[in-house]
Amino acid sequence: MKKIIFLLTLVCSVILGDEYAQVLSNVKNGICKDSDAAVLDKVCQAGNGVVCSNLAFAYSYARSSAPKKFPGAETGGTRICIYGKNQEKAIFYAELGCKYDSADACKTLGYYYNIKKDDCKSFEANKKACALGGDYYCYNLAVAYEKGLCIEEDKTKALNLYKKACKANDQSACNNYKRLRKSVRK
Repeated sequence: MKKIIFLLTLVCSVILGDEYAQVLSNVKNGICKDSDAAVLDKVCQAGNGVVCSNLAFAYSYARSSAPKKFPGAETGGTRICIYGKNQEKAIFYAELGCKYDSADACKTLGYYYNIKKDDCKSFEANKKACALGGDYYCYNLAVAYEKGLCIEEDKTKALNLYKKACKANDQSACNNYKRLRKSVRK
């Protein structure tokens, strides 16, 4: 995965040249410029799912009064500076990031579809997050199977998914695994 991120960052650096390198330098040094988000948008649109995911996360949680800095994955601590929370942009970048196979973006997308009460889209996004991101990302998919959200209820499958997420140190998954295990064994 690190090799893929490195290659995407390299490709984006070639495509956007000094502009992307300058943004990485700015945000790494805690400098926020209004133009940074536009450059990161170009990097995302060029296919870097990690940057898309970081933009989705940033727009999900930014405050309107000051720039919000979020850790990024592409340089081991890069920060993205965003002014103002914007749910539409968060969803847009989560969709792109999920399309470009970012498990984090798919999980974020599943969260937003869940808020919008679109169980089927939430299920699909969480299914992809679980497949891409390993055990930690399987919690929301387990919930869908347990409750029968856009899929036939399957307590055994939910139990197995909770167990996977629990092994990845998701405490909520561990709690649900223990609870559901009692009812499935009866």
